[in-house]
Amino acid sequence: DLEDAESDMAERLDGEHYRDDILRLLFICCHPDLPATQQIAVALRIVSGLTVKQIARAFLVGESAMEQRITRAKARIADAGVPF
Repeated sequence: DLEDAESDMAERLDGEHYRDDILRLLFICCHPDLPATQQIAVALRIVSGLTVKQIARAFLVGESAMEQRITRAKARIADAGVPF
């Protein structure tokens, strides 16, 4: 992706209420019941908005494996009773 999204992202994060929501999401994604690899993958997907393909490429795994990892992480968060 050759487009610089930093300025667009900074503008979206300027709202104080929005920053609180992002902080909540980060804490949820870093739930101690999740292994570190799942924490990172979920944070990249949900908070950063990266695609599964981009995340899989960064982890050097297939898209289906990454999709399963993210799905399992979301299920663990739900099972732990954390509001998502």
